[in-house]
Amino acid sequence: MAVDDLDSLDYGDSDDELEGEGGGESGGLKSFFSSSIVKILLYAAAIIVVFLISVITATCVTKSQGKKQRVMSDKEDVSGTKKIYAVFDLKEFMLNTRDTDSAHLAKIKLQLGYPRKNVKLLTELNQRRAQIKDIILLFFNDKRKEDMDTAAKKIRLKEELRKRINRELNNGEIGAIFYEEFSVN
Repeated sequence: MAVDDLDSLDYGDSDDELEGEGGGESGGLKSFFSSSIVKILLYAAAIIVVFLISVITATCVTKSQGKKQRVMSDKEDVSGTKKIYAVFDLKEFMLNTRDTDSAHLAKIKLQLGYPRKNVKLLTELNQRRAQIKDIILLFFNDKRKEDMDTAAKKIRLKEELRKRINRELNNGEIGAIFYEEFSVN
């Protein structure tokens, strides 16, 4: 194919269109804008815009849900829909920790929270008071001072102790343990 033959090919663009856009520039700019690179760049830009909109929307929705959960929690507190437990009072415990390097004494006073309407469980707790005290004493005697030195660790201990006591109960379960006093020195 000769050079003259290439000039006669029709690429779909007329010289009139080229003159309107660039005023007589030869095919370099024209071929760049009509190339697939521009299309790819436009698609990439569209994808980036859609991605950014998605991220912003997800962030807004997440923040909104967090606010809704806090509002629902506050409503539960006000309306009293959270469980309110009756409490089974226990005497104060003075016990030594498991530490071997130095003696540490723990002073713990706690209450067991149980469902208000479960009279059978209350009766069982009264009948098994000595056994429950024994479980609590052995549980805390097996702990070191470092197992009880932060609030997070004390909360974890409550849950472990609650599960341990519930394994022994026949007429229901305690739902919570409340510390009245908890100190280790």
